[in-house]
Amino acid sequence: MILNRHFCIMVLSAIFIVTVIWWQQPVNVVTAMAAGGYVDDSHQLVKQCFQKMDYRQFDLAKDFMTEDAQKEISILEQRLKNNPFLSMRRIEIQNINPGTFLVKTIWGSSIEPQEEANYLVEVDYADIGLIITSIKAI
Repeated sequence: MILNRHFCIMVLSAIFIVTVIWWQQPVNVVTAMAAGGYVDDSHQLVKQCFQKMDYRQFDLAKDFMTEDAQKEISILEQRLKNNPFLSMRRIEIQNINPGTFLVKTIWGSSIEPQEEANYLVEVDYADIGLIITSIKAI
């Protein structure tokens, strides 16, 4: 029975699965999927936050912000909720200082003309990693 090819294939498959699970622990995989690679990169954090706002994923975007920043961004959130055709046409992120970004966005829809909006975004480290502490419209 030990030399049976089906038994050998099953044993090798079980060893392979155990090795994959041991090598990539579920905690690491879930953390990587949730964090998405922008935990350590402030530029990507700001970009992902604005993309989530553009996709109307406000709860996910608020996960990147402190409560103060959430209050400041509520005007943009309300504007996006009121106009379902409004979308971000272009986003440019410029690093002013370490942790401070100037975000230039061009918003538009098929009905309304395009308009530019600029935001000053501050990013800082917290217990969970990088987090947006302030978003101010300029």
